[in-house]
Amino acid sequence: QLLILENVLEALVQAFAMEQESPLLDAALCSLIRNSDLELTKTITTYISSVAAGGKKHDASFIIKIFHFLMMCSNSPEQHKYISSKCKAFLLISMGLLRDRNCAESRFVSNLKLFSQTMTTLISKKELLLLSGREIAMVCCEMSPIFHGDKATRIEASQDVAIFHSACAVVASLIAHYPKQLYGCPSPLFSLLLALLTHL
Repeated sequence: QLLILENVLEALVQAFAMEQESPLLDAALCSLIRNSDLELTKTITTYISSVAAGGKKHDASFIIKIFHFLMMCSNSPEQHKYISSKCKAFLLISMGLLRDRNCAESRFVSNLKLFSQTMTTLISKKELLLLSGREIAMVCCEMSPIFHGDKATRIEASQDVAIFHSACAVVASLIAHYPKQLYGCPSPLFSLLLALLTHL
């Protein structure tokens, strides 16, 4: 099973580098995670945290994509406990997806969709990470700038809708799961809501 996992991860890295969709590989990794033990989960986490071939770190979007699979597909309490210990570190990595404003427009939109999917999963899984008011404020503050600047005005209409939908999904998830904590950070929340409103 370990050999299969390594082959799947390597194939995913190659597909990601070529910017190719890999639904079959994604499904294979999810199946491995569902049927894995704690050691295999640790192996996956170590792999995405390690230095990739060529001496470079794995791309942040690849790391978050795999971590999202770990959150969604892990079943056992032991897996949840281990993943929980890593959530804060990967939360910070996911913030980096919003800060990369110099990438191509299609990559930026793809990163934002991935961020939205990961955040809505993390927000709903309080057993993995109970977000603090400070962390919620950070999420809101990081999202507001995506609706300002030159890139926001030059993006195509279809991609613009995808960005708006992704941001709204995170806000709706926060309101659904953390209503009390949002009272503690009104300024970041209102700033994000105003950015969404003016973007219509």
